[in-house]
Amino acid sequence: MSTTALSPGKQRLQDAIDAFCASVSAADRSKLPSSPHSRDVTDLVSQANSVHSTWRSRRFGDRIQPFLKAVNEFSTVVDVMVQSNPEIASLVWGSIKFVMIILLAHNKYFEEGTAILERIGRYCPLFEEFSNLLPDASFQDVLCEFYAVIINFCESFLGVLRQKPVKSFLKITFSSLKGEFKEFTEKIERHKTYVDGHIQLASEREHNRERQANAHFRNQLVDYTKGGIQRRDQSSHWKLQQDQRQKAMRRDILLEKITSHNYHELYFRHLGKGQQGTGEWVFTLNNFVEWESGTSTSSILWCHGIPGSGKSVLTSKITNYLTTKYPRSTAFYFCDFNQKIAFQWETILRSIIKQLLSHLSVGDMSILERFETPVSQTALSDILRDIVNITSPCYLIFDAIDECDEPEKYQTLRILEQLSQVDHIRIWISGRYSLDISRKMSPNTVQEIDLALNIHPDIRLYIEQELEERIRVRRLTISDQMREEIKPA
Repeated sequence: MSTTALSPGKQRLQDAIDAFCASVSAADRSKLPSSPHSRDVTDLVSQANSVHSTWRSRRFGDRIQPFLKAVNEFSTVVDVMVQSNPEIASLVWGSIKFVMIILLAHNKYFEEGTAILERIGRYCPLFEEFSNLLPDASFQDVLCEFYAVIINFCESFLGVLRQKPVKSFLKITFSSLKGEFKEFTEKIERHKTYVDGHIQLASEREHNRERQANAHFRNQLVDYTKGGIQRRDQSSHWKLQQDQRQKAMRRDILLEKITSHNYHELYFRHLGKGQQGTGEWVFTLNNFVEWESGTSTSSILWCHGIPGSGKSVLTSKITNYLTTKYPRSTAFYFCDFNQKIAFQWETILRSIIKQLLSHLSVGDMSILERFETPVSQTALSDILRDIVNITSPCYLIFDAIDECDEPEKYQTLRILEQLSQVDHIRIWISGRYSLDISRKMSPNTVQEIDLALNIHPDIRLYIEQELEERIRVRRLTISDQMREEIKPA
């Protein structure tokens, strides 16, 4: 095998395959390699439906078809990603196929097992969703990491199928089996968010390509008109379609004039760092509940803490929550110290304006049309206030403003203080203690969340999950008594 160093995600997949192979006997190991073919999926689904056909109206094979199809499709392309191991494709698919054959033999365990695989299948990305992303090395890494977790799950699942006595199968319930593999399903769900983030970025790139195609169409239309060719026999429906298309093209051009800054990248980066289950406490805080609902007298919620305490990760979780719940009225901005332009207050405002205007309908172009000509810095705050006035409720999220230079930070906070006077606005700001928003703004407009007073559940959860993971992969060996002593500490 080649000694070429693999990226982290691909190495994790290779390690998962190696661990799975080591968990089976030498005789079974020789049977594992199986070239992925779509007919394998059809055969396994058919076997699952027929073997347990006595359970009327329950076609268990159909349950697991999405899971099998997703893994099979991944297996057909994984050898392009991990070229150091020519067997990788056959081993990935062969491992899944081997587990399925064992599962088919367990009548008492089959229904519960297919239910888990059915749930995992919902998280598996479809090939048509990511096929155009395959040349992207970073996406390859994320995808390999996702399927590494699935192979790890199959290794543990196989151990349960083979090692537990028959009597245990008769006693075990669906809830206990589901609980036993809860860690894996949560980890698979978390890695699915990373895959979705890359797919969303790809969708935006495709949208840019569509805008370029629309611009080309517009130029052709101009040339067509200049030629004096008249199409009087065109139907009113065709004319309406053309009018809508031209408005959409004009809208895209104007949005691009606002800013070309990529404000999504850092958000996805922080969102991917979050540990499963952490940060949930913030949604139960009275400060946050009242702020979100608008019952609080303070429109600004300031979350502060020391460097490295998890402010940006928590803010990304809140961003994900609000953009999902209020997609048309939420905008965010994460300051990136690697980009000087990202710390300019004008870039911050333009990014917020672009997000809010992108959700307006094609027919509502009055504010967007102001960007037909260059917009001065002084006019930007007026434009943002006009947008906020017609967006109710309006949620604005900012992270790491404290890292801006003093003039940029002062100007940004000054504008946010003005916006805070709008009744239906909610502003979240996270930063270090040094930002000290409560002194720079009217006291009655700001409420605080001190991360140091609330972060302890997250630290405890991280330690417990990390401890369990290291014990599981045999990187740490401790007694049950010592494990219980560590957790309270």
